Amino acid sequence: MAQDNIQIVLEENSRYNAGDHEPRLEFWHEDAEYHQSREDPDADVHRGIDEIRALFARWSESYPDLTSEPLEARGNGPRVFLWVRLVGRGARSGLPMEMELGQVYWLRDGRVERLDEYPERAEALAAAGLTD
Repeated sequence: MAQDNIQIVLEENSRYNAGDHEPRLEFWHEDAEYHQSREDPDADVHRGIDEIRALFARWSESYPDLTSEPLEARGNGPRVFLWVRLVGRGARSGLPMEMELGQVYWLRDGRVERLDEYPERAEALAAAGLTD
């Protein structure tokens, strides 16, 4: 099951990087939650597919070329840990943005019911029930 969940998350990540930034119900539960990293200047909890779509739209507006490069992917039952590098350029400034963060996906029935972001790798691994 963990390997299947990893594959689901990586395939969705590839779709996003290919330019399809629309969150889909095939990947997200209707009532899913997206918890942004506490270090994000706009940190918030986005509840439901409509709020998640609005979040993604804001990202696309701010960083039209944003990509998420998975550097590490590990699974633990229904949880998937990703350590990703986000890269893009500001739409207005043209300045480059690059950062790394942890993402922990909680899947149920092959779809994401919750995603949590973490600024520290060890913290994200612990949230996924994993260790180095």
